Amino acid sequence: MSDLLVEVVRLLNDTSAQGTAQLPKPFKPTHHAIVVNQLWFLSLILSLVAVAMGIFWLQWIAAFQQSTLYTKYYSPPREWHALQLLRIEGLEGWGVSHAVEALLFTVQLSIGLFICGL
Repeated sequence: MSDLLVEVVRLLNDTSAQGTAQLPKPFKPTHHAIVVNQLWFLSLILSLVAVAMGIFWLQWIAAFQQSTLYTKYYSPPREWHALQLLRIEGLEGWGVSHAVEALLFTVQLSIGLFICGL
């Protein structure tokens, strides 16, 4: 941009000039710059996915804990323990531990891609 302004000023000051200003070549990013931008964009996408997954799981676990507390205080102990075992089996069946591991891996991968882009 500054080169273009310098050229315009030179043409305005030179009254004998009969030509037109030569425009600079169009900008073409280097391959390295493209790769860095791709890494950073992928890192950003993975970070947003990790945040969305984290919010989803946090809300789900909060609802799970709230229902657990409700049944603990308003159910007989035997029924509460049976429900607690069913809930734990449900958590294992849904693969909550794998989801948490995937969330952590996504964050680590995102940080790794960002650092590679530096």
